Amino acid sequence: MSASLRNFLITRLLLTIPMVLILATMVFFVMRVLPGDPITSTVGPRVTEEQREIFRQQLGLDQPLLVQYFDFVWRMIRLDFGNSMIGGNRPIRDELSEVLPATIELSVPSMLFASVFGVLSGAYAAQRRKKAADYGLRLFSITIYSVPIFWLGLMFIIIFSVGLGVTPVAGRK
Repeated sequence: MSASLRNFLITRLLLTIPMVLILATMVFFVMRVLPGDPITSTVGPRVTEEQREIFRQQLGLDQPLLVQYFDFVWRMIRLDFGNSMIGGNRPIRDELSEVLPATIELSVPSMLFASVFGVLSGAYAAQRRKKAADYGLRLFSITIYSVPIFWLGLMFIIIFSVGLGVTPVAGRK
């Protein structure tokens, strides 16, 4: 690996740190500005004010905003995302560890397929510039890019799960 490529990669990796911090900061403050109350949404409206205050203390919502923010960042750095409010009060880290393998199983092959298909079809279209194959691939790309992802996902489920039986309709094989 050349020195310039190594420097480029190191720079890009180091730039992800402030990007993640800025994104986390935006998420933190947007969640504080949005209307609604996490306590009411968790325990419902039929809770006494005393129970509400106990829950507010448990979540740290009684602290000043700056203290909440630095606690949020510190816990994020330590990968301590707290406990699930709806999943039986289990640590979110445990819930993530259960679903992360399935996410990786789906995302890595799909990224590889999209990359290989995109590069090969782009190279094919470039070799046949301003011919029917080029225009056809452009039209196909624009059409696929324009289709809403939720609808395309449903169509793939119908085709590959119901029609061909290649993948499960729900869950994992």
